[in-house]
Amino acid sequence: MNSDGSMIFEDTIELMNDLSELNRLTQIFHALLTAQRIDEKTLFYLNLIGDELVTNIISYGYEDELVHVIQLHFAITPLQWTLKIADDGRPFNPLDRKNPDLSLSVEEREIGGLGIHFVKQIVDEISYERTEGHNIIFMKKYWTLRKEE
Repeated sequence: MNSDGSMIFEDTIELMNDLSELNRLTQIFHALLTAQRIDEKTLFYLNLIGDELVTNIISYGYEDELVHVIQLHFAITPLQWTLKIADDGRPFNPLDRKNPDLSLSVEEREIGGLGIHFVKQIVDEISYERTEGHNIIFMKKYWTLRKEE
């Protein structure tokens, strides 16, 4: 590993705003992370985060039926991974959403917000900005490499 904190790996994935793209996202993450020797827990977290946020973007982010591109930029350094997701959907800051009241039963709880709550629990840092017509959510999580076998 690069002890100076420099980049080990980075890539950008482009998905269309179609739910069928979620399968492709899972396959891409698995291939990239297996090649980079990322541990199973991190792979699980990235799949969960990608699936949750991209599903929400596809399902609620667009007011038209046109094809839109959702970009996911993934980077690995010796200390962490980062994931930036950008879309050109309607402005929406998922961090503004109040956390669900987990003390209530499923029937009593308001619909929505549980997925972003899970995302916020998983990552160490998360931020949102709206720039040049794009929603951009940035996440950082400290991780471990698989041990050499």
